[in-house]
Amino acid sequence: QTDTRDFLAGEIVPALLNVLSQSTLSPADKSARDLLAKWDERMEVASPAATIWWNFWQTYIQETFGPWWQSKKVKVDMAELNDMLGQDLEAWTLYDQNNPAFPHGTARNAGDVMLLAFHKTVNALTKQLGGNPSKWTWGRVHTRVLENLAQVRGLSDGPVPDRGDGYTPLAAPDFPSSHGPSWRMVVDWGAHTFEGVYPGGQSENPASDWYENRAADWFAGRLDPMLTADQAGTTSGTKRWDLRP
Repeated sequence: QTDTRDFLAGEIVPALLNVLSQSTLSPADKSARDLLAKWDERMEVASPAATIWWNFWQTYIQETFGPWWQSKKVKVDMAELNDMLGQDLEAWTLYDQNNPAFPHGTARNAGDVMLLAFHKTVNALTKQLGGNPSKWTWGRVHTRVLENLAQVRGLSDGPVPDRGDGYTPLAAPDFPSSHGPSWRMVVDWGAHTFEGVYPGGQSENPASDWYENRAADWFAGRLDPMLTADQAGTTSGTKRWDLRP
């Protein structure tokens, strides 16, 4: 439930590193490449490689499809098709690097576009986050917020730096990320026990003690022991509410 390994990075980054190993790189490019080469493909808050990967992938999509969008005057926003275009690009990068989608009027293949996208990624991150790639940590650009149902500003929890992305089991898409798998539960059928956690608390009332009492546990990936209805009715410290018409 809290696995932060980006499965797409596990497929694409080796292909990118192969291209970079055959290319002339600037010092900044080399530093970014070295971070990717040592990366475990996990989108953790302290990982600069996670930031490099994510921005490279978005730039790679843009450099592949953007020229077609412009020349054909496509009226649909490319961002609306990002996932579907990414699936095509993934397949072509792995199995069809000379696909005619890459050239667009010039002698280019997947490797050429990857190299261009990588250069642009490093330049953009240098302008945004400074000249030291080791400082480009994921937590500086990726945050998560637990939004209240009423969408009242100031009553949400966050945004705070958080791990994961749209391709990890710990799903955390968007910037800031405000949706994804929320309620988590693990059941031990043999022992008849279960654990779980809410993203925030069990109450939507900001004045309640249960409004955000589970937020820290949820962010950390911790689970709390749960009680059955019968157990809750006889356990010391529980509170009982009677709802009457």
